[in-house]
Amino acid sequence: MGGTTFEINVDARNGTPKELFKMAVKKALWDYGHAGYTGTIAEKISYVMRNDGVPIPEKIVDEFVDNDMDSNNKWGPAFCVPICKSIEDQEITGYVFYGWASS
Repeated sequence: MGGTTFEINVDARNGTPKELFKMAVKKALWDYGHAGYTGTIAEKISYVMRNDGVPIPEKIVDEFVDNDMDSNNKWGPAFCVPICKSIEDQEITGYVFYGWASS
């Protein structure tokens, strides 16, 4: 059994992180089925907030996720970080759920 990475960006206006996580899992189950080993967020049952919940500017969020991805366990919770426009504007505009999933 292998693993693959996933990364999902969601708009903060659509709900709380908990609601957005549930929606992302539901969509992945719809898109990839319920049989397991999809390599998607559907394999995760929870998430943990990274970076102490401090928003990461859009310009560097991909770099942060890339550097943090290998800390995730494919059998553990997904990781989540809030996103903001810039260091000056810390208002949360979205979230990124990411990690390894069994495939």
